Amino acid sequence: FMSGCGFRKNQTEQSQQPQPQFDYSAYEEVDVDSLMKALEVNPAKVAQVVKNKKLKIVGGKIVQIDSDGDSFSIDTGLFSFDITCNVKSNSVAQKQLLEIRKGQQVDIYGQISHVGEVLGYSVDVDRIELPGQNSAVTSNNKSAQKTSAKKQPAKDDSAEVKNVINNFMSAFVKRNPQGMKQYSFCESRMYSENEVFALLDDHIQVWDTVLEIIRDTSGRNISYEWQIERLNKVDGNTYSADIRFIMSTDSLLFPDVTIKNIGGAWKVDSESFAISSGVSFTNTIMNSGYGY
Repeated sequence: FMSGCGFRKNQTEQSQQPQPQFDYSAYEEVDVDSLMKALEVNPAKVAQVVKNKKLKIVGGKIVQIDSDGDSFSIDTGLFSFDITCNVKSNSVAQKQLLEIRKGQQVDIYGQISHVGEVLGYSVDVDRIELPGQNSAVTSNNKSAQKTSAKKQPAKDDSAEVKNVINNFMSAFVKRNPQGMKQYSFCESRMYSENEVFALLDDHIQVWDTVLEIIRDTSGRNISYEWQIERLNKVDGNTYSADIRFIMSTDSLLFPDVTIKNIGGAWKVDSESFAISSGVSFTNTIMNSGYGY
């Protein structure tokens, strides 16, 4: 009898123990567009780096929800495939899935279990939230944060960021990796620093060949220029830019280049620039008639 009472007491104590909080800080943020661009560049390298890594995948909308409630799909903007997301039965993620509608944008916390050039990504999901939802969970004093935000207007760093982009592009055009290192960083999940500069140099050499053909056939003298077509502040530490790379009447658009504040200094993200320029160079060469 005493043993039974003790058992019931332990049960009560266990039931009153608080559930462990979800550790948002363990998940590295990446957007759907970046995942898809990376897959176009080198699926094998992407698989090696991101597989089973804890990621917060943002920028995706739910397009399909399985009737069994054990999977759903995220739109990638590509006709060929979506990102497949799997949830465990009776898990937090499955309960959250029941409250979400198709067409809603969501943040996905989980691990990529499969990377394939044909099937794309599969994700084992730990948590599903609407954008900005976890800010209420992690905030200890929401009212204080709102008051602070009202008192401190957003700082305009655009002039400094534009200067960093211009210096970076100047080094890029001169094919000067040492100069680029001054204005870029490489926290790259895909490439080492040397691989980034080698990749960019290959693109420039290919374009030089095309320009030589144009110069020889038309007699036109072609010079390099660039302009910043779009500069958006994503948050306090991140900007996104579209950069137009101009050679007389010919040009390439490098979209979605990321500029981040690292240790108090603004830096161009070499990985985002390498992916953007790689896609732009490839498309331009193929559409120019000089491709194969």
